[in-house]
Amino acid sequence: MTKAMIDSDEGLKDRDEVLEEMRSLFRYEDELLKGNWYSETDFVEEVVALAKELLDISTQNE
Repeated sequence: MTKAMIDSDEGLKDRDEVLEEMRSLFRYEDELLKGNWYSETDFVEEVVALAKELLDISTQNE
């Protein structure tokens, strides 16, 4: 296995982790907001932060 393949595998794992976290946020959005786990502003900020993280992971593997 080459270093590029290992880096690619790690990048895919990182990407999958971020995507799973985003899926969970959207899946439970109503409960998270109603239960005061997040304010609407905090929720949006978290989604934006995860999107930026996903973008960083994607551009690292180019």
